[in-house]
Amino acid sequence: MRADKRNALLLTGATALALSAHLAAQPLWLAAVLVGLIALRAAQVLTGGVRIRSWLLLALAPSLIFLVFQAHHTLIGREGGMALLAGLVTLKLLEAGERERDANILFLLGYFCSGASFLQSQSPWMFALALLSTLALLACQLALQRPQDAPGRPLRQAARLMLEALPLALLLFVLFPRLPGPLWRMPAENVARSGLSADRMEPGLVSQLALDDSVAFRVEFSGPPPRHALLYWRGPVFEYFDGRGWLSPQRYGRAPAFSATGMPVEYTITLEPNQQRWLLALDLPTRLPPGAQLASRLLAVFAEPVTQRRRYTLTSYLNWRVEADPNVRFALQLPPGSNPRALALAANWRNLPPPQRVRSALDYLRNGHFAYTLEPPLLNGPDTVDQFLFDTRQGFCEHFAGAFAFLMRAAGVPARVVTGYQGGDYNAAGRYLIVRQADAHAWVEVWLDGQGWQRVDPTAAAAPARIETGLARSIAQGNELPLMLRGDGNWIKTVRLQLDVLVNGWNQWVIGFDAERQRDFLRRLGIDDFLSAQYLGWLLGGAGLILGGFALLALSPRRLPLRDPAARAYQRFCRKLAARGVVREAQEGPLDFARRAAAALPAQAGQIEAITADYLAVRYGAEPARLPDLRQRVNEL
Repeated sequence: MRADKRNALLLTGATALALSAHLAAQPLWLAAVLVGLIALRAAQVLTGGVRIRSWLLLALAPSLIFLVFQAHHTLIGREGGMALLAGLVTLKLLEAGERERDANILFLLGYFCSGASFLQSQSPWMFALALLSTLALLACQLALQRPQDAPGRPLRQAARLMLEALPLALLLFVLFPRLPGPLWRMPAENVARSGLSADRMEPGLVSQLALDDSVAFRVEFSGPPPRHALLYWRGPVFEYFDGRGWLSPQRYGRAPAFSATGMPVEYTITLEPNQQRWLLALDLPTRLPPGAQLASRLLAVFAEPVTQRRRYTLTSYLNWRVEADPNVRFALQLPPGSNPRALALAANWRNLPPPQRVRSALDYLRNGHFAYTLEPPLLNGPDTVDQFLFDTRQGFCEHFAGAFAFLMRAAGVPARVVTGYQGGDYNAAGRYLIVRQADAHAWVEVWLDGQGWQRVDPTAAAAPARIETGLARSIAQGNELPLMLRGDGNWIKTVRLQLDVLVNGWNQWVIGFDAERQRDFLRRLGIDDFLSAQYLGWLLGGAGLILGGFALLALSPRRLPLRDPAARAYQRFCRKLAARGVVREAQEGPLDFARRAAAALPAQAGQIEAITADYLAVRYGAEPARLPDLRQRVNEL
């Protein structure tokens, strides 16, 4: 393949690699259109076909803009803006000819797209893809600048250049001042919210998460973790029942006074973005991170929604007690006339002491042949609690929690529904707990005089294995769960847990190295201010050492032979002549040296001139094919 055709294909492939993250984020039909245009460019290069006419490209541009708008309903922001950029770069690739200017524009656009891929994801896999696309672009750029080089040499040069840039990049990563938030404020349109609902809980909502094995948060305990049955991660609390679903209060007030007993549990949570204000904390937190507070209903909340991964440390007590709570008055509300059969059942318990009413309701669930299932029958009509308690008797945790809270209120015991997560999967390789969306759970708190709010988990009455061991061993459809949620051990799950250790480390030390952690690190170096002499000394001193080291390597007389095969052969030639007393001076060029050496060694004058001509042709001309002749003549000298 000719060098120009090979380099055009390399440019097409490198540009496609730089666009791959953005293409993967598009709807399938739009991605297929863009991939088809890139394939058209590759076919055009391979077959030597005629370039697309300018008028056709001008017609394609508004058409592509229209398609992007149809896909995202906008041309700005992260989704629409990056889709538009990917489309225009694809059109530029189709337009590119043999001009060096076109290639340079594509290189700059490719580098920008590689960096912008972090707007799609900041995972280690995206980092690896960005590195790979940058390497491909750089290698292609070197190949176009030096078409006489062997095919593999630009790739080696590009890899070496990136390795040389690594020390300076690490220095800037650690020391360059970080802002508290991102440099951009692009709105993320149509952000998919995965996780618990903030304002409503009704049958079917929590069970939708049962097949979602994505990570909700990870937990590192400072000591031994509590046993599985005690891991209740508190989330939204629902108090108002409208006849079908439970609603949360619209405002957060102050938390009621409470007391805690027992040993505290200290742990650090890395929370994935959930677009909500709440923290997921082990029930009940007593020490919160800066910027968070314990609100009414004992829910820990941030001032702003969690739109980026957050890492925070908390202290919780598993045994706690609320002495008085003004919200108790809301915990007896029921819509009039709803679920008459459940009302009649609960009326039988009203003459019992409140703790006995709780036990009676649990006994009903425990002995009533209820089934814990991922596929409960659909509940229709206004009396869904009656349908669950007396007809279907099959449900998920939200069915049990909602029905139990209704029975308690009907029996005169204040009750409310609490949602969150229960349990987690311990990753022994990294010694941390992984809590997934499938661990979403709902339970009930009842108010007992003299005891305050008491947690009651009605799901444990019908499926105790759900609380003791997790979801996989508590349902009959365990084989239908995603791989990471099944209880059976397999090598694929083991490998994925090992990879999760890598992801968690990346999140902690790279993505988690925010402005606060940078300030803590700089304080350990004795730096309190970015304008201080200590900071400038570390930054300029480190940069000076790195650049000085590069300068020493570049000026070393032994560096050049290690980089260029023609230079290596020529230096062997110079060493052979030096052994005969003809030493090349530092300022002497190849032609001047050849004339002096031929005059000093007339018997070898022809060989000396031929070796010099080959060297100049390979090193400075466009004749890499003469490199074998150069090596052979040097060997024969």
